[in-house]
Amino acid sequence: MRCPMLLVALLVPALSLAQPPGQEALLDRTDNIAPWSLDPGREFPGADGKVSLATDAAGGSCVRLDYSFAGGGNYVTAARALTLPQASAVVFSIRQEGKNRGFVRVADASGQEHMGGCTAGADWHRVTLPLDEKGFPGHYGGQNDGRFAFPLKRIIIGVHKGASPTGAVFIKDLAFVTTDPGTHFGLRLSTPDPGHIAFVGKGKVNLAATVENRLAAPATLAVLGTVRDWYGASQPFHSGPLALPAHGLVTYNVPFSLARPNYSFIEAELLQGDQSISTVTTGVAVVPRPRNFGHDDPRSFFALQASGSGARAQRLGCKAVRVGRDWRYGEQGHGAYWFPDLSELRRNHQLIMFNMTAYPPRWALQQAEEATFWEAPGWEERVQWWGDYVEHCARALAAEVETFEIQNEPDLTCMQQVKLSFEAGVERYLRILRAGAAAVRRGAPGSLVAGIDVSGGDYDRGLPYSQALMGAAGDLLDVYTGHPYAGVRYFGDGQSPLWPVPNQERRKCQDTLAMIREHGGKQRFWVGEKGWGLDVKADPLSSHSRDFAACLVQSMALAHSVPGVERYFWFLEEGCNEHGYEYGLFRQGMPLPAALAYATLAYVLHHAAPVASPDLGPLVQAHCFACADTGQGVTVLWSEQQRSSVTLARLPADAVLLDMMGRETARGRAGKAFTLTVDRAPVYLTYPLKSAPRMAEVVTRATVANEQPVVLEAAFAADLRHLGARLRNVTREAQTATLSGPSGPQQMGLPAGESRLVLLPTSRPLDQTPGQDCAVTLKARRDVQRATVRVDLAPLAAVPPTALPAQGPPLPALDWWRGRPPLVLDQRAQVYPPDPTVGWQSPDDLNVRAWLGWDGQRLYLAALVHDPVHHVEADDPGRFWQSDSLQLALDPLNDAGTAPGFGADDCEFGLVLGAQGPRVVQTAPERRRLDSPVSIERQGANTIYRVALPWDLIGVSPEAGRVLGASFIVNQNNGQGRAYWMGLTPGIGEAKRPVAYRDLYLAP
Repeated sequence: MRCPMLLVALLVPALSLAQPPGQEALLDRTDNIAPWSLDPGREFPGADGKVSLATDAAGGSCVRLDYSFAGGGNYVTAARALTLPQASAVVFSIRQEGKNRGFVRVADASGQEHMGGCTAGADWHRVTLPLDEKGFPGHYGGQNDGRFAFPLKRIIIGVHKGASPTGAVFIKDLAFVTTDPGTHFGLRLSTPDPGHIAFVGKGKVNLAATVENRLAAPATLAVLGTVRDWYGASQPFHSGPLALPAHGLVTYNVPFSLARPNYSFIEAELLQGDQSISTVTTGVAVVPRPRNFGHDDPRSFFALQASGSGARAQRLGCKAVRVGRDWRYGEQGHGAYWFPDLSELRRNHQLIMFNMTAYPPRWALQQAEEATFWEAPGWEERVQWWGDYVEHCARALAAEVETFEIQNEPDLTCMQQVKLSFEAGVERYLRILRAGAAAVRRGAPGSLVAGIDVSGGDYDRGLPYSQALMGAAGDLLDVYTGHPYAGVRYFGDGQSPLWPVPNQERRKCQDTLAMIREHGGKQRFWVGEKGWGLDVKADPLSSHSRDFAACLVQSMALAHSVPGVERYFWFLEEGCNEHGYEYGLFRQGMPLPAALAYATLAYVLHHAAPVASPDLGPLVQAHCFACADTGQGVTVLWSEQQRSSVTLARLPADAVLLDMMGRETARGRAGKAFTLTVDRAPVYLTYPLKSAPRMAEVVTRATVANEQPVVLEAAFAADLRHLGARLRNVTREAQTATLSGPSGPQQMGLPAGESRLVLLPTSRPLDQTPGQDCAVTLKARRDVQRATVRVDLAPLAAVPPTALPAQGPPLPALDWWRGRPPLVLDQRAQVYPPDPTVGWQSPDDLNVRAWLGWDGQRLYLAALVHDPVHHVEADDPGRFWQSDSLQLALDPLNDAGTAPGFGADDCEFGLVLGAQGPRVVQTAPERRRLDSPVSIERQGANTIYRVALPWDLIGVSPEAGRVLGASFIVNQNNGQGRAYWMGLTPGIGEAKRPVAYRDLYLAP
């Protein structure tokens, strides 16, 4: 972080100050280097160093910080993360081999950095700094008021550039003076295995519950906890009284069986008498030992975007990782390069794809701003700078890196986020790619070059951006690294993620390979990044976590079933928090059940080759593989949406059924029928390799029995005289069903796999029965399904020709709308997310009056938005929602069911007033700018939106009485990103859920 020069002057060497009241808690004994990291002040390029564990002759165990200012820079520090709820002083011991000025910084919960000085002489010296303006007279960032906002988040200790160009700082016994009992004593849970990933085998592994007395007086403590596993078993444990001497440690062991794969979640409480001091949690996964453990494996399909430990990744069966460094961080001074240490990954047999993004560093942006960096005059020199950086990366890392990736950012479809035309977006990345690929060839001629790596936006439109780039520069690449993401991908309460099958992942992979063949077939295809996010608050054994694990297996198995897909980099090993959702297999260092699911898949499908993907109907997925190196054939099966029974008439060989976590659940005998039940969690049917072709044939002829052969997917108000129902035959045979509504039953036949909309007449117009519940019943075979349609319709006013201006855009004036009843947003319950901290206090912050109307040509919207601060960060289709803006979503058929995401008929639009005037965009079913009539203007503290959307854009023919689903939200940005939004209903900002929208009918 850059320190303002005025504040730097405050960091004078400080003597130890008086220690405030409280007890000194020894937070870090400096006998473990894991919590510490190097911070060499990259905003002042040139400084470097290293953080390591050392044993000092006079001080014993300590953290050693080596520093070097030979290349420039301003400071070098050792940094340690904290979660400290209360303290009044920081205490530590320090000495230096060198003569530079020492200093301390502490980051608080607001992001504020507090700065203080310390003496770092040749002899050990105990430093005490009160957490106030005396101990830390400087401050910047965050709330920037000099007051400490708890919990504290980080401490850094180091030296400024000075008399000694090189040297070392030694730090030991980091403590804080505090009255918080949770800091006085510590409890940590650990196993001897990296990442708490143990291998299946004989005996047991111990989870060590280490109790730490951080005070200078003895104490008696106890540990109380529970172990819950994936299969529902629960086992309590209690240590009994543990006597700890001053600054003492005691370990209580909790054993885990290694006999079978399992995932266990442990919650442990530290007690002092009857008082609860703290609670900690962790997870332990017992996984099969990877078949390729201990050596490189270029043939492996299984890869990760790495963020932590190569040792734990290898234990999951991962054999390749994607790591990297942006140009803006890797060359913070012209010619001052900063390359990561990849040795730990290579020691753990991870093949490395090194990812480089072309975000310009600050020094380069002095010549041209980022928006036009690659096009403004002088761009040739700037492209050369980028090439120089890539070449230096390649030369420095060639011995450790298998593949260098020229990343396509931002947003993986260059033109969208930086408001370029399609052609200009292609040309921008071409310049980046050509220079980068040539630089890799010069610097590391033996390495592969990867790139293009577009995300879901390009896949959902048929890969036009990729096609253009492949046609222009595909010969530069060895590997195409596409990211076929799902558009909605969070698991948690209220979320409706798009699962792999509805995301059409097999088709997207097949389309990619077809594109590669079309352009000469040279490139290999790796799924370069892909994942879903899990709510960070979700219990690891919750249904959300279980679905997250099942989704991972489904996605990777689908991609692996397509011949030609060579690798899959799951995103992420750990982290990437997006609005409270993380993509990782680990959370705060502990494995999640998805880690065991990944390890099982990697073990079962080791060096697998796809054989067939039999069609078992719209619900059941089956994918057959041959694994020559293991001598096994494997069929992966699961069912979408409901449980299904799959019967194989005659097994060609003995078979074993494994669940998603690798446990045997059933066996089948050769020549006998075999029935298995499947749901969303995939299972593995394993058998001898020689039987793989015959087993694929048997699976193809399997009989599938679904719990619900015909599914009532949705029941809704279709128009004022009819209810509607959407039925789907989810079997491979024709079905007969009876559908009953207010006017009696209808019998119908549905061909195999067909979906059908059915209208059910009502006895009275629906606008005459407000609040009434209408029952809809479906009978198919012995299955009965029921749905209730709540009649709650609001009129959508007819707009007469006289309301439209004689000249100009066909937009009714606001005064005309004000004569109609508005849709009002002015309540706390209409604010999303429903978090009291988001910033909405009253309608004075944000409130909305909106109207919808129609005529035979257009749907009309007008909105009066009270918002004192109008702030627009972007007005393009990909990012406008981050600005003050309005979004309108429509379900034109009103046929939404409980399935997540938009249907094929649904559409979404956005309105935003940016620097270049009013913009109207479409964001579903595709992203594009529109030229529909629009007016957006500011009047004092209000923004007035008006738009007219042609019915052919919406995709329906208007007629009085038709019902459609509609909702809108107004996004709020006061200068620090989208803080919240207000909406007529949920179902736009947090996830696309048309089932939540209001039912509006076209009034006569």
